[in-house]
Amino acid sequence: DLVRSRGLGDVYKRQTLEYYAIANPTLLLSLKEKGIASWSKSISVVEPDRYAIFDARVSSAINSLQIIYEVDNPKMFPILPSRNGVIKIANERLKKLHWQKQDKKIFYQSYNNMLIDIVANLGGKVTLQMAEMVLFSRAEILANQWP
Repeated sequence: DLVRSRGLGDVYKRQTLEYYAIANPTLLLSLKEKGIASWSKSISVVEPDRYAIFDARVSSAINSLQIIYEVDNPKMFPILPSRNGVIKIANERLKKLHWQKQDKKIFYQSYNNMLIDIVANLGGKVTLQMAEMVLFSRAEILANQWP
């Protein structure tokens, strides 16, 4: 039994969607990058003050920012599949870089903690979802800003 969900990305098995809906966040975090674009949406709805969405555009934006700002010792966040043409091209370019990869066990927590710190430094004037949406919405622009 399949469900098509516009705006959530792909075609999912109903049982997978049900699992994401009822599983506790700790269990979903243990999945690492497997299905992260889906399960992170689920936990961000369940606990919006604690968890942000991580998907292909967010990953591309974070990796692009490290290039644009010439970060010392950059770490590659997982390159996730995308249907977006600009992100697909950026992903191919990112794959050619020989960066140390973020640890699959902790990359989501690192990302999430980074956004939590940003929200705190802005005095709570933005939410975790707003911080994530800036990355998501600027991903194509950022991908086109590096050589």
